[in-house]
Amino acid sequence: MEIVTVIVTNPFGLHARPASLLSIFIRDFASDIMVYKNGDSSRKINAKSVLSVMDLNASMGDELTFEACGEDEEKAIQAIEGFAKNGFGE
Repeated sequence: MEIVTVIVTNPFGLHARPASLLSIFIRDFASDIMVYKNGDSSRKINAKSVLSVMDLNASMGDELTFEACGEDEEKAIQAIEGFAKNGFGE
């Protein structure tokens, strides 16, 4: 399992557009990818589901922790970290 924690830097958080872009971006990875907010690992969701990502209600400054498990987990986590640093596609 590979893990990365990123900070949401988007002024409006992960609203519909960046949540959709994130889910689309990571669908190509074979690994299972889960995400949770602000260290609350009891509320892990499937990061490939746009509705679940939107349900996180992630605001600017929130921490998102991504966990990838599978054959391309390291590549997936590196890609997610870069995508987050670039504003989740916005």
